[in-house]
Amino acid sequence: MKTYTKEEQTDQAIASLKGKMGHMRIEALEVAVRITDARRRFGHVDVLVEPADGSGEQWVEKHRVKVAN
Repeated sequence: MKTYTKEEQTDQAIASLKGKMGHMRIEALEVAVRITDARRRFGHVDVLVEPADGSGEQWVEKHRVKVAN
C-alpha cells in the first residue's frame, strides 16, 4: 500500500521548509539531510533533500523526512 503526504499547507509554510535539517530512513539507514527546496505537487508536498555529508539530491514526499525543530 502506498503512503503519501497530502496536506493543506500555505505557500509560506512550504517555503519555510527550505534550509531546514532533518532525518530520513533509507532501508536500514537513517541519514541526516538538508532540505534545499519544497513544492506542492497535485496537493502533495515534496521536498528536495541532499545528504548532510556526501553528495546528490532527490525529491521525496515530505512525510519521509523528520524535520528537526
